[in-house]
Formats: sequence, C-alpha cells, structure tokens
Amino acid sequence: MLADFNIAIPDLPELDDLNIASYFEDIKTRIHHRSKWNIDVDNIELGFFSFGKFMIYHDLDSDKWPTNEKPSDHSILQSLFYGGFKEAPPTATEDHNLDEDTDADKLFHVVDADSSQVLAMLAVHEGRNMVIQGPPGTGKSQTITNIIANAIGNGKKVLFVAEKMAALEVVKRRLDSIHLGEACLELHSHKANKKELHEELKRILELGRPTLTHLQQEVSLYSEYKDELNAYCNSVNTTVGRSGLTPNKIVGYLLQIAELTKDNKLPKINVTDIGQWDADKMHRAEAASDRIQAKLKDTGVPSELLFWGSELTVLFPHEQEAIIELI
Repeated sequence: MLADFNIAIPDLPELDDLNIASYFEDIKTRIHHRSKWNIDVDNIELGFFSFGKFMIYHDLDSDKWPTNEKPSDHSILQSLFYGGFKEAPPTATEDHNLDEDTDADKLFHVVDADSSQVLAMLAVHEGRNMVIQGPPGTGKSQTITNIIANAIGNGKKVLFVAEKMAALEVVKRRLDSIHLGEACLELHSHKANKKELHEELKRILELGRPTLTHLQQEVSLYSEYKDELNAYCNSVNTTVGRSGLTPNKIVGYLLQIAELTKDNKLPKINVTDIGQWDADKMHRAEAASDRIQAKLKDTGVPSELLFWGSELTVLFPHEQEAIIELI
C-alpha cells in the first residue's frame, strides 16, 4: 500500500487492546483522499497470507533507519555492491599445524570438527567475513553450531537467520543436544507472542548459574590427551633411522606383501648388515633388483637352464669356440 498508493495501514494492536471501530475510523482518515475508496465494516474476506518476507521488506525501508546507519551504509553491503572485499585473509591456513601454529585450542568446540571446519571457526573468531558452502551432509550446520557456541563462550551475541525454517531447526536441535539451547531465544516461529517470550525469559533467568566442577576435571585432562595424540601422529610420520621410510609407509608395504603372498610364502633371504642400510643403499638395492628382473625375462629362470650347475660365471670367446666344437 505504501509503495503503490502512499498509504500506510496501521498495525493491528494486541487483541486485548484492539478496538475494531476505532481501527476502521483510523483507516478511513488515511484513505479519505481516494474518492472511490471506502470501508465496508459489514463484509469480511478470509485468505491465507504470509507476512514473513514482507516484514523483511518493511525492515529494509531506508526511511525508518537513523541517518548514517541505513542498510546501504553498512560496510559489508558497501563491499558487496561497490568496492569489493579487501580485508586480509585469515591468518590460519591449511599449511599450518592446527595444534602448534594456531589458537585452535582456545576455541570452544562443542561438536566434532575436522580441520577445514576448525579453519572456518578460526576465521570467524578473527572477525573475517566469509561464505561456507558445500553439498548436503558436509557439516555446514555442524560448523555453524560450533561457531555459535564459540561466540557464546566468548560472551558475544549472535543473530542467526535463514530463509528456510528447517535450517534453523537443525542448528537449534544440535544446540539443544549439547545443553546450549537455553542460551538461544527463538523468535522465528509464527506462533510466538509477547506472553510466551516473557515466560521463556523468566524460565531462563531462574535457571541460575550452571555448575562446572565435574566438567573442569575433564577439561584439565584435555591438554594431556592432545599431547599424547600429537606425539603418536608425529611418531608414525617420522622416518625410521636412515631408511627414509615412515612407520605408516612400512605398515602399508607389509600389508601389500601379506596380500600378495597369502597363498605363497616368500623365501627368507639373509642380508648382512641390513640394519645399517640407509635410504641410498636401499635405493641402489632396488635398482639392482629391477635390473635382475629385467634380465631374467630374457634368460629365463637360472635353475631351469641347460648349463645350470656348471658354475661358470664368465664365458670368453675362445672358450665358446671350444664348447661349440665339443657339441
């Protein structure tokens, strides 16, 4: 009405304060300059109307905002529509060790998070503007839950909005499951009213301060567990001696050998001083093995050759002529 006819229809007051006759009179005074308009108080028409998006449209009316605080003046909208985002990238990247090079241990993790989700949390914690995207099931709501919990843990307030109700509900269920739902005030329901809002605030205020004694005992062990896991991770990825191989690779090779030889056992070959070999010696041995295998493809298996057992290792031309004469 305001955009099309420059007429503002007054909001309906609460039912207890509603005087329908006065309300109609107010509207009559607002439309009196429209010659063909009138109010028929004896007729009524029913229909289904959704005002959710209309309220967003109403909130974006620049005339209702203070000077220099209009939506179009916001730095994010200015960057989005005009100058672009020129802020510095997050300090933590995929190249950093999360436990040693970042402040990830200071974040409030309330649900499981992989490294990419922790990097997103760190970026938000630093105040960066960002977009998190991915197909269903990749942990977006899980990341949002952690971000909200971390903000609550740092005494901050969060306004979480979504186009679809399902997106709000899934995050709220996650927060409820970890007992953080009490820190959330739901204002998205079309059934919400002032009375329920006051009752919810009263209930939360009466809960009192949570007890953390048993949780503090568990958290005190966190650092030890983290150090133990990091030590294991570093150990299995550190080369063994001078071999150039890590325990991870060695276990992988052993599993491959076990799969290839599950029907036939490999012969045991004693190699002198193999414990003193380094990566270069192993590389040379592998190269020699490759040459022997290539040669065997041409000559065949030695034990199956006609001259097996002669113990000759070198055959000179003059010896070859004598052998031919004998044959």
